[in-house]
Amino acid sequence: MSNSAVANLVSTLDTTRILDQASRARSRAVALGQIAAGLATPARRTRTAVTRARLDSSTRRLLRLRGASDARPSEDRPRPGGDPHLVLRGKLRAGNLRRDACRHVIISRGRGLTCDGCDEAIATGHVELRARFGDGSTKRFHSRCFSAWYTETQR
Repeated sequence: MSNSAVANLVSTLDTTRILDQASRARSRAVALGQIAAGLATPARRTRTAVTRARLDSSTRRLLRLRGASDARPSEDRPRPGGDPHLVLRGKLRAGNLRRDACRHVIISRGRGLTCDGCDEAIATGHVELRARFGDGSTKRFHSRCFSAWYTETQR
């Protein structure tokens, strides 16, 4: 067998092997494409369900505090006092609320206890923010009352 015949044989074997590998790769790509298409619909449903659950959660009010775009208006507004800034300014002027900076803020679900900002109960379905001070004492607020207190005291 001549050198050119050997080269042709090797070339033919390489070509056959390469075409065989390409065919297997194509088959695998088609199978993976079908798997991906099958996962896309459940993934969309899951994403929709997560978004709904996040928006319907009582902790979505925290998003409102941070200015997130998907936050719905807060439902835990202090009702009788009106604007929380006005109520808190009056309490601060009268010395009924602390002006010093808090060391920690604890965020949890309301427990029906009274808000130190508006004197209304913080419902169990609402967000409660507790400002903890250096001396160990705490003040509890609705999210809007905390936001107003923080704005008024951190000027």
